[in-house]
Amino acid sequence: MRAALFLSAALVAPVAPAAFADPVINLPPPGSHSFVALYETGAPLGVCLHVQCQIVSAASVNTSMAPVTFVGSDPNRSITGFGSTSGAAMHAFIRATTFAEIDTAFEDTYTVHGGAGSFSIAVTMNVDSIAGRVSLGPGTIGIDTITGVIGTFDIDPLSTEIPIVHPFDATSQVQAHVSLGGADPLTAPLNLSVSYTRIVNPGDVFDLGYELEAGGFGVVDASNTATVNFALPDGVYLTDAYGNTFGTPTSVPEPAAWALMIAGFGLTGATLRVRKARASLST
Repeated sequence: MRAALFLSAALVAPVAPAAFADPVINLPPPGSHSFVALYETGAPLGVCLHVQCQIVSAASVNTSMAPVTFVGSDPNRSITGFGSTSGAAMHAFIRATTFAEIDTAFEDTYTVHGGAGSFSIAVTMNVDSIAGRVSLGPGTIGIDTITGVIGTFDIDPLSTEIPIVHPFDATSQVQAHVSLGGADPLTAPLNLSVSYTRIVNPGDVFDLGYELEAGGFGVVDASNTATVNFALPDGVYLTDAYGNTFGTPTSVPEPAAWALMIAGFGLTGATLRVRKARASLST
């Protein structure tokens, strides 16, 4: 219900228009670890030379693009979208009356704590969105897709290509699709879950990249839930480069606490010895 209310609000929210003839292309700087890209599809995949697009990024895992609307020479053809990333989630919204896409992605660095020997950990990205139809001429239509990727984060600051996350394997990229038209409802759920499992050792440091692609011809609202979660063995937790902790750290007593514990054990032992001696005397 919350997603449906947000969808209605986003469709009427005022946004700043931008003409297709004047594209905004801010290629990511070297060292960037995140991006949001909004563009019209139709050119060669990932190329931002002849289609309207906007890319924003920052040298951190947190970046966002404020709502923006691109309107073409045909007033019935427009794209509205916004997106953001953080250390544990991505958010995206797009409304397009021409085929368009919004991509959000980030990379994070993790350190393994706890465990013994080699063991497996699993990361899952869950995307819960809602798809909707848009009016076009006498009818309405919605042809919407979301794709979730876990893999290697790749930005080439000298390239005009849109940044991308390359999946680790066939299972670490998942796509969901819905078509709305005719007697179909105005909106429908559009959800997916993508996972990746790797073998690690205590103290390992590794990188993971995540990407959420949403678009098509209609509305895709994934603005509330595109979350990253880890399944970890007991006693294992991860810390990332941005201060987040995944899992529950095992508490380790401070030196002073160890001293008190040892003193307590000694006192307990002494008490037991005294009691045993008294018992012997009484017999």
